[in-house]
This record gives sequence, C-alpha cells and structure tokens, in this order.
Amino acid sequence: MQITGFKDMYIAELQELRSLEVQLDEALLHLTEMATHRSLKDLLVDYRGRTREQRERLDVILLVQDAMPP
Repeated sequence: MQITGFKDMYIAELQELRSLEVQLDEALLHLTEMATHRSLKDLLVDYRGRTREQRERLDVILLVQDAMPP
C-alpha cells in the first residue's frame, strides 16, 4: 500500500495493529498450551480473549473505512 496522505497512513497503522493482534493471539495460544500452572493458564486464556476482542474492534474500524483487513 502506497501512503499518499493522512488517511492512508491511518489505515496502514490500523492494518499493522490488526496483524500484531493476530500474531499475539497465536503466541498466546502456544503459551496457554505450554502453561502448567492453573492460574497462569487462566490469565493467558483471559488475555487471549481480550486480544480477540481488540482484533474484532479493529476489523470493524477497517470495515467502516472500506479497508478490508489483510
């Protein structure tokens, strides 16, 4: 994506944030699978849920801006 203005930069940053949320979700999944301590596992599951919610919010913003998530 070529950035030619503020809106392009805004969209590019949102898409980058979404990509990071996807990567974080995958990392949290692996950490949750490896965790043996129950409270740590519970915290990771909770944080993963929050990460998914954030990604969904970013998806909505990108859809409103007519910029489908990558």
